[in-house]
Amino acid sequence: ILGMDKNHVSAMKGLASTHLRPKIHLFSEYAEGTGRDVPDPYYGGPESFAEVYNMLFSGCEKLLDRLLEV
Repeated sequence: ILGMDKNHVSAMKGLASTHLRPKIHLFSEYAEGTGRDVPDPYYGGPESFAEVYNMLFSGCEKLLDRLLEV
């Protein structure tokens, strides 16, 4: 289970049963190893949407590579 920011991850872990908590990760940490929050592009205008899209696209490519290694 992947959250987009540290607050999402914390909230999900707080709601999850004990055995599921280790399966909840920050998207960028799990996919890229960076630990960056994925920002909400709504407040930043069109360029923010492009930035978040590129961040997620890159992260998804790396996530897919990681999953295919298994």
